[in-house]
Amino acid sequence: WSTFKDEVFLQFFSQILTAETFQSRIIITSQEVPNQLLSAGSRYGNFWDTQLLTGLSASEQLVLFEKTRLETGPESAGTNYLVRIGQAYEGHPLALRVIAGEIGSRPFFGDVISYWHRYRPEIEAVEEAIAAAEAGQAVGGEDKWRLDRFTRTLRRNVRHRLEQTFQRLRQDVKFAYILLCEASVYRCAVPEDWWLSHLEYWDCEVEFRELALEALRDRFLVEDAIAEGEYTLRQHNLIRSVALEHLKGLNQIS
Repeated sequence: WSTFKDEVFLQFFSQILTAETFQSRIIITSQEVPNQLLSAGSRYGNFWDTQLLTGLSASEQLVLFEKTRLETGPESAGTNYLVRIGQAYEGHPLALRVIAGEIGSRPFFGDVISYWHRYRPEIEAVEEAIAAAEAGQAVGGEDKWRLDRFTRTLRRNVRHRLEQTFQRLRQDVKFAYILLCEASVYRCAVPEDWWLSHLEYWDCEVEFRELALEALRDRFLVEDAIAEGEYTLRQHNLIRSVALEHLKGLNQIS
């Protein structure tokens, strides 16, 4: 499920990693990392390094907005709204760049407050779900998030890319797709066995449940963390927004 389609690529990278000298540098960026390459690379640390790219920090988010010519100073009335938008998207660079472009163009022309009043329900829905999770209401299968599609530009530039990922997953790793959709009911990080329990109802053997979860990890569609000494899993807010929508049609999977 997480292997090279063409074995020649593995042979190519294996030769590079086992070479005595290699003066060039190859940089690969990918959402789907073949586990064969991870296994080979871990044995040859001299020529191999991996780096997980995460969302922008709060300060980096404001820098991004500032570079797109939006006012982000402490005296600006719109700064707090930009911070809340950044938090809802957990610093996702593509989504925030799209939103910054929308604010800076017609009809808002840089008016952050007007943009906020137009689309505030979408951000507040996320904030309310996060608050509910912090209050102990971890399950929210009826949440209606639209972080990926509440404007035309977001639908075109963000949702389209995420939809491609979901469709590839549905085609190539059906149980991983099902697991991603089923686990979208959780508003926060929960224990791993909570996730895996959802596949019991899909006649999925125990060993395939673990493989399905590994497929999501390989594609960085799940985030892990330690919460109160326990290993937990969660979805990025933007991924959950799409997964909740796909959850509605999950009964059509055969």
